[in-house]
Amino acid sequence: MEHWIKKKRPLLDTDHAEARLEWCVAVRNWTWKDWFNVIFTDECSLERGSGKRPQWTWCYAKHRLDPVNVSTYNKGKDISIMIWGAIWKNHRSDVVVMTRDPESPRGGYSANSYIQVLENQVPAIYRQGMKWQQDNASIHTAHRVAKYFEEMGVTVLVWPADSCYKPVTHAATR
Repeated sequence: MEHWIKKKRPLLDTDHAEARLEWCVAVRNWTWKDWFNVIFTDECSLERGSGKRPQWTWCYAKHRLDPVNVSTYNKGKDISIMIWGAIWKNHRSDVVVMTRDPESPRGGYSANSYIQVLENQVPAIYRQGMKWQQDNASIHTAHRVAKYFEEMGVTVLVWPADSCYKPVTHAATR
């Protein structure tokens, strides 16, 4: 017998589970050509010092707290940025460093930050007949963003809530 660390998944309520199932049924017959016309987009936060691997030390127990055997870290937030990117078929967008919105709470990222990215990237990559995929983050679902997509004639792919994992279709592997 082997042991594993349990994978973490979001707790889905009945409505979310039903919406995900409906979405899967709606796209179950999509071909690889349909998926090739989807532009997958997302953001990622990068923070200096995050993601470092644990450092190992070998010593006797009585020396485990000696400074040479202790790995330190800063407790506060360090420098961080948000980047945005997109992929589709055999292409990729530029990686864009997003601009913080000084009018947002705590000077973070907002629909205004996202629209700045869209204004530069949509004309460069979107073509008629394609679909724009984005998750349901609040900066994506804001009314201003929906209005922008409508004005630009961009078809946005409906995406189920709490979808941590991108769909995989067998048609894509043919």
